[in-house]
Amino acid sequence: MDDDVADAGGPAERSADTVLVVGRDADRHERTCRSLATDADYRLRALFDETPVVDVNDWYEDGVFAGMTPSQLGIAVSDATSTLASVGETPAYHVCLDAVPPLDGADDERALFRFLHAFLSHVTTDGGRCHLHLDEYGVADTVAPLFDRVVDDRE
Repeated sequence: MDDDVADAGGPAERSADTVLVVGRDADRHERTCRSLATDADYRLRALFDETPVVDVNDWYEDGVFAGMTPSQLGIAVSDATSTLASVGETPAYHVCLDAVPPLDGADDERALFRFLHAFLSHVTTDGGRCHLHLDEYGVADTVAPLFDRVVDDRE
């Protein structure tokens, strides 16, 4: 995993379409989140049922979806990005996935993997970018192959 969090949004790093951010430090979380989405025309945030480590919803002014199942989040983001695409041009958008609830065993891990595989494929096919904040380190190893880059954001 990358140890250099300060460069998470550096110019050379922005080419990564999908980034997994591992860790739960609030200060690093906000800085990394903002740096990854800073050059997007539209920013969307999708929260699972848990409360996020840090509230950066004001940064994601184009849409915050919260307290939904993975399927509902996928549909909400898909609808929002379809609406963006209908304005006639293909805008650059970035989705932050955050507040993944604790996973209870291999079945939950497989379900998260399947959701992320479909979700990330949709976002990147549409020309968007996405990052996921995840604090479960074993799960991070399971889903890491789905991402272009992994940032270790732990203290």
